[in-house]
Amino acid sequence: MPRFVTVATYDETFRADVARSAIEDAGIVVRITDREIVAMEWVLATAVGGIKVQVPEADAVRARQVLDEALRDLRENGIDEDELARQALAAPPEDDVPPPPPVEVQAAAAAEERAAAAVAGERDEYARRFLRAAFFSLMFMPLAVYSIYLFLNAAFGPGRLSSEGGRRVLFGVIAGVLLFPLWYWILSLGVWGVLSSVFRD
Repeated sequence: MPRFVTVATYDETFRADVARSAIEDAGIVVRITDREIVAMEWVLATAVGGIKVQVPEADAVRARQVLDEALRDLRENGIDEDELARQALAAPPEDDVPPPPPVEVQAAAAAEERAAAAVAGERDEYARRFLRAAFFSLMFMPLAVYSIYLFLNAAFGPGRLSSEGGRRVLFGVIAGVLLFPLWYWILSLGVWGVLSSVFRD
């Protein structure tokens, strides 16, 4: 792979595009680096050294000549570089890339994705809460009733349950099955203790 060198740097993407077009028209391979960084955060243009137009090292001298000639022609013909850039941005794309779908279609697709994620996330949230409630019901018995509600929503609710959510439901069920006899034993001791103390007196 040839080594690429920088032949020009720009602070604005459209200027780099103009330079790239001129170099490509001369039949030289060209690439642009740091374009996305500058486009996203223009304040970083100086930090990264601007948008770099790079060509193979063997073609660097010829690419600089092409750029000098193109810019000289622009100045001599009275064509403003900014106006040329605006025209280039307004021109239709040359690639055979289909246009993006209308904004309404994109918005509807995004809303469907969010709704599906919310339903899936809702079951996972029920599974997470069920696991906690199953364990805490050891300390507070009425929480066991709430954990049954959470279990039903996590296990049989609408939407998809992730594998992590499935594991949480499984561990919660195991905890509930193990804790139920313990609560039964505690309650029976309490009831028998109360009854025995009443009947002794």
